[in-house]
Amino acid sequence: EIGSPFTAQIRQANTGALETSGVDLQARYSFDIGWGLIGDGSTFDVGTSWTWTDEFTSTPVAAFPNVKNFCAGAYGTTCGEPIPEYKGVTRITWKTWPLSLSLRHRFIDSVTVDRYLLPLRAGNAAPALEDLTNPKLSSQNYLDLSFSYDFGEKVQAFGGLRNLTDNDPPIVGSAQVRANTWPATYDYNGREYFLGLTLKAF
Repeated sequence: EIGSPFTAQIRQANTGALETSGVDLQARYSFDIGWGLIGDGSTFDVGTSWTWTDEFTSTPVAAFPNVKNFCAGAYGTTCGEPIPEYKGVTRITWKTWPLSLSLRHRFIDSVTVDRYLLPLRAGNAAPALEDLTNPKLSSQNYLDLSFSYDFGEKVQAFGGLRNLTDNDPPIVGSAQVRANTWPATYDYNGREYFLGLTLKAF
């Protein structure tokens, strides 16, 4: 018998279709204030960008159009990298020339393993959620802090901290996944520091 999890998988055939839909929302607002750390005034800039993924459906093989994978809000062997329903970035920047300070918040919604979601959404029997290893990856919140300082018009120093609170990535419980998580989605190195210098020749 060929049954789960040993079902035949056709990975080298052309994908029949990939359909996605959702809503992207962006907003930005800037305002001046009458004082600054350096100079007479400064500016606050607030920007936010959010995505709601309503549908992310793949038809693996064109010859079987009735076989569809509904992957919005899922991750795993079939759906691959997590596809959260909601994710967003909000940044607050304070500019008091020649100094700029920025705080960024990144949000990634929770996702559920596709071994449970795909059969359920197809109207088939799904394994018990509690019997699966790490069936849900919780939502993630990251804070990043950065700065830049202009030394005249040709030299700029910059640096900062990524993942300020040193959040650990969610663990998926499989050695086949890189670093036992999804590094393209989550911060797997913990807190990171960076520092640089930009020089303009002209």
